[in-house]
Amino acid sequence: MRLWIAAVALWPLAAPAQQIDYAAIFEQQEAEVAPGGDIDGRAVDLLSMPGGIELRRLNGPNGEVSYTGIDSSGLGAVGCLYEMYFELVAMGRYCPWTPPKAEGAVLEARLRRIARFVMVNGVPAQDPDGVEAFLEAEMTRWQRDIGTQACADPGHGLQGFAGALASEGFGAVLDTALSVPRLPVSQPCL
Repeated sequence: MRLWIAAVALWPLAAPAQQIDYAAIFEQQEAEVAPGGDIDGRAVDLLSMPGGIELRRLNGPNGEVSYTGIDSSGLGAVGCLYEMYFELVAMGRYCPWTPPKAEGAVLEARLRRIARFVMVNGVPAQDPDGVEAFLEAEMTRWQRDIGTQACADPGHGLQGFAGALASEGFGAVLDTALSVPRLPVSQPCL
């Protein structure tokens, strides 16, 4: 189980390339941006998006700017689902362990489905017909940049998690999460 926690800790490093240009969204919709107080000494600007998405631009005291997106739709943060499925598929491909063959096939199919959603709803939007090339490029980057750090014996925790995400029951959760087009933000993530 400890290795599963370590794998989750690596997700911010291993996450696929961001599919949301937050700066461009804020620039295009600057008239709708509202002040949101401050968090940890950083001024917050808020922008409400369709589908129950709230974007935050955090402006630090030294001019640094960071962004986050929060999905309040109740359907689940699709960006989080993308990161989880991507990581499990990458580990299954490049690490010594692999999920059982049937579960691995389900994880890969679901990742492609989520990636299409992300490509269509990201900013800028991308052609979902390029999903295979997109995922292969991201897998190559993952293997090069973090694969050796992420590939440890996952123990039963990670394999159990992969099994849960490949389960028939989670298929309904995924159907719900992908039922409404919206910006594929990553928060809240499980």
